[in-house]
Amino acid sequence: MRTAFAVADIHLRLYGFRLTLSDEEAFTLALEVARCRQEVGGVAEAFRQHPDPPP
Repeated sequence: MRTAFAVADIHLRLYGFRLTLSDEEAFTLALEVARCRQEVGGVAEAFRQHPDPPP
């Protein structure tokens, strides 16, 4: 999951976005996915709620 999170973060940065998740929020999200308590839709929603769009 850490690799997938890093790849998603890099992909967003290539297009000028930055995630505004705190370290604790990112850790909790990754942990929930690893424990199968979070599905793709939930992860996508978390990413949609925490972008810092390009200027």
